[in-house]
Amino acid sequence: MPESPFEITIDASNAKKAFAKIKGSQEIGFKKTYTEFSRPKGVREATIVQAVQNSLTIHDLDMNGKKDPPIDKSETKKRISIINKFDRFPIARMSEVWDIEKPAGVIQLNPGKYLCFGIAHEE
Repeated sequence: MPESPFEITIDASNAKKAFAKIKGSQEIGFKKTYTEFSRPKGVREATIVQAVQNSLTIHDLDMNGKKDPPIDKSETKKRISIINKFDRFPIARMSEVWDIEKPAGVIQLNPGKYLCFGIAHEE
């Protein structure tokens, strides 16, 4: 399986149980652990999903900067704009989940509903 991003919504009572439901599945590849991110109070589910998706954009911008430094000014502005827009989320930490070597991410969308996300690939 090539590297591929995943975002999976799971009904569960907590993050541990949500991740346990998908652990070992082909969708998440070799991921055996997860990092739980706290859901900011009062934030809508759609905003949480947008924050997760934008954390992938931050990861891609950061990787581009590591491969072809320096990041150009438009990419820097885009990065700052995303971080400011989602200032209630740890976007920089969330972006690390998109690294194949890092654990998956799990965040509560609503009580009893979680989003698991990251990059899947074979060991």
